[in-house]
Amino acid sequence: MSKEALRRKQLRKIPKAAVSVLLALLMLVTALFQRWSAVSAEEKTLYLEDIKVCVSGSAKDAKSYFDSIGYEYLDADLNPSTDTGKWVYLGYRKTEDRTKAITSIRMMPMQGGYQLYNYDDIITYMSSQSSSTAALLKKAADGFA
Repeated sequence: MSKEALRRKQLRKIPKAAVSVLLALLMLVTALFQRWSAVSAEEKTLYLEDIKVCVSGSAKDAKSYFDSIGYEYLDADLNPSTDTGKWVYLGYRKTEDRTKAITSIRMMPMQGGYQLYNYDDIITYMSSQSSSTAALLKKAADGFA
């Protein structure tokens, strides 16, 4: 075989080798992508559904409270170095339902301190106050009808 024929034969092998390497790389990338897709499909997106604050005498009591209502909690006192004997803990509940996700949080300044209220009593009081106002508004509206 002449040198020229040998050279042409070797040149024909180069594209075949390049295509083989390219196909091997493509197969590797495809396999990695399929594996990554399978892993990410199994992972569930979790959203924060609810947040509660617990004023407690100890971390153990706070954990017990949050466990009883099905919440996870942050094991850190949010009221450190106050010497009040009250520890404040944050609990939260997660969900997979995007429509139940918290989308906005507002903070309240507490420079003047705070007071714990029984919100059931507040709702009862507000309902009793609103009923007389509602009756007056109805009477006024009836006058225009």
